[in-house]
Amino acid sequence: MNVVNHSNGAVLATGTSVQAAVQAAVQAGVSLTGADLAGVRLTGAILVAADLRHADLTRADLTRADLTGAVLAYADLTRADLTRADLTGAVLAFAVLRGARLRGADLTGAAMRTADLTGADLTGAARSVEDDPIPGWSLIPARRLCRKADLEC
Repeated sequence: MNVVNHSNGAVLATGTSVQAAVQAAVQAGVSLTGADLAGVRLTGAILVAADLRHADLTRADLTRADLTGAVLAYADLTRADLTRADLTGAVLAFAVLRGARLRGADLTGAAMRTADLTGADLTGAARSVEDDPIPGWSLIPARRLCRKADLEC
């Protein structure tokens, strides 16, 4: 049995997988604020509009996860793998993404102005010119892109 601890003392458990439990909770509208999901494998998980404020997603595998409109404010995503994840319209205010992999991620419309992207790999990440600016990350000049995160410039 897999268990996910929640900050309010609730425990999600399932005989199948943590990913299934997390997806079921999100679909049921359960807030995962403060959830301990460190190191959890959520590859391809559908977490649309998930409330993951203050969640610990350190080293979580969110490869190809659909986080469209998810609220990840103050979440710890240190060294998380978000390769090809869809973060369209996600809220990442004050989120910690130090050393995270965001290769090929879609960050269009994501609120990231105050996110910590130190050492993050944003190679091939999509973001539109109209989006809120991210300190240290601009489309031009490329030199500024490389200072804040690891990019192929």
